[in-house]
Amino acid sequence: LVSGGDTSTDDKMGGGARLAAGRYEVVSVLGESNCTVYHARDTATGADVAIKAVPRSKQTREAEALRELRHPHIVHLLDERCTASHTLVVQERCAGGELLRSVAKAQAYSELRAAQAAARVAQAIAFMHARGWAHRDVKPENLLLRTARDPSSVVLVDFGLAARVPPPPRADAA
Repeated sequence: LVSGGDTSTDDKMGGGARLAAGRYEVVSVLGESNCTVYHARDTATGADVAIKAVPRSKQTREAEALRELRHPHIVHLLDERCTASHTLVVQERCAGGELLRSVAKAQAYSELRAAQAAARVAQAIAFMHARGWAHRDVKPENLLLRTARDPSSVVLVDFGLAARVPPPPRADAA
């Protein structure tokens, strides 16, 4: 996982550690559960990214789903790298944080804003279903904001449980 041939993730990587042959520099750990998500910087472009390090023993279809699901309200896949022990799923960094935290911190959150956020999530889910994918883990923690300044920038993240499903029948097929 770390450049120089070392693929260990047993130790927490601090700021400055390099991922994927030096292409990404770790800034901090964003979160941990079944995998670790890092805030990193792309050394080629200077862009901030999020890197989900998925152990090879827990392979998912996350990168496959994100490659196929380009939508304004689904997190964008930027790169995918494999090491001996992990798959690195490089995604856009959603600097606005969790939608739920944004709502909780707001002094007022109108019904209109809530309806707009719900509509965006519903659009993303309908898009996925129409292309034969189910997220299977939609919950408040998996709804992030691209930017803190734009409460309408909600995106669906964490496709670790995503699975292919048959597309819904067409309405005119009856």
